[in-house]
Amino acid sequence: GSVRLWDISNGSIVTTLMGHSDTVTSLAFSHDSGVLSSGSLDCTVRIWDSRTLLDDAKEPDFSFNTSASHGTAATQRQLACFPTKSTSVLNVHFTYRNLLLASGPYVP
Repeated sequence: GSVRLWDISNGSIVTTLMGHSDTVTSLAFSHDSGVLSSGSLDCTVRIWDSRTLLDDAKEPDFSFNTSASHGTAATQRQLACFPTKSTSVLNVHFTYRNLLLASGPYVP
């Protein structure tokens, strides 16, 4: 699974975050928008440095191509990966002060 970030002013893809090996089921930005968390059926929560991704996209000569190779740069923006061992993640949520991240597992 991957996560795509779009520039809503023009509809272009800013970047694609690669890392999950299965469907991404939940996304949450921290309250300051500096961090993005993604939860997946691959039983992981991944934390991404969204501020750096967005700052990079504002550079005048910056552009992502749409080939698979741009995922490598985006993967370098991953700050952490938290495995849940054996439960898929259906929901992630930051606390107001960004001190905790909660994830909700899938239990059939």
